[in-house]
Amino acid sequence: MNFSKLTLENISQIGNLLMSVYSLSENFGTIGCPVFSEDYLHWIFGGPNKDKHILVGAMMNDELVAYQSFLYRTIYYCGEYLNAYLNTHGVISPQLDYRLKLNCGFQLVRQHALFLEESEFYEPNCDLVYAFYDVSSPTKEVLDKLVKKYFKRERNIHSIFHSFIVMPNRLRMYIKENKGKIESFQIRTASENDLGQITILFNRITPKIHFSMIMTEDELKNHLFGHPAHCTFVVESQGVIKGFINFYPLKMLKEGKTFVYIIIEFLISESDNKDYIAVLLQETVNYAEDIGAKVITIENATYLDYNTCRILGIVPTLRKMAMTIFSKKLFEYCNGSFRCDVK
Repeated sequence: MNFSKLTLENISQIGNLLMSVYSLSENFGTIGCPVFSEDYLHWIFGGPNKDKHILVGAMMNDELVAYQSFLYRTIYYCGEYLNAYLNTHGVISPQLDYRLKLNCGFQLVRQHALFLEESEFYEPNCDLVYAFYDVSSPTKEVLDKLVKKYFKRERNIHSIFHSFIVMPNRLRMYIKENKGKIESFQIRTASENDLGQITILFNRITPKIHFSMIMTEDELKNHLFGHPAHCTFVVESQGVIKGFINFYPLKMLKEGKTFVYIIIEFLISESDNKDYIAVLLQETVNYAEDIGAKVITIENATYLDYNTCRILGIVPTLRKMAMTIFSKKLFEYCNGSFRCDVK
């Protein structure tokens, strides 16, 4: 079975395959399966880096039966700025027989090391590939063994982390107790005119963050404003933006029913200031209540101080995730905080 590069014209086929696989996946049994609408996938795969993203799929009788994405990211890691790819949405149609599933699985692995000439889709400018897995899933362990077999290299775990949810009542209690301080600064909807300040704040490198996505203004413009349902708020003091939050509603399918979750993609402030974070989170809570969302979740909160999280009602769930890195060269191993999107 031959794999080839896909384009945004294949969005409908990609969405149909993702839904057919994810809706059956045991990994999403407790939280539900994302609804991969075409506008959502256009937002993920489009934007200023759409020509750098690598979308790969295999067809059978004009039907997409296997797929994976490599989404281009600029990453700051171990003191260097690197060209990286987020490996995500790897799926194989449940309709294939066992032999073809194995064949597709092996090929998906062989495509994984984009920085090596042995890869089916060699990308000479790629420095590393990273991915996220549920630690309860056997997928990661199987892939690790196959990668080592094919490429004689190890994939390293950078971080084991929890998903987080926001507890509105605990957040309201903090805001009530600190009302005097919080009223001294302004919270408002962000506009594209704020992108200069937001970009500087977003790309600020702190010592505790070992792995961080770096974005240009154009990239942030697409990420924050490239989808009409996405919301971005800033907290401002004396005309200076001190923090911002970006979140969006995502439909989830669970046991035949559809729910709406709020996904907080980025929550960033100067020095993890609790008051800034509190008022930004309050906007998310207000929005969730307005649309009847069931859960507010942050997939990656490792970059936030745990004490800040706890006091404001950001609490870890039982779901554990692993972030893995497969790189062109060996970096100094570090297992710590990261700030990056988790698709």
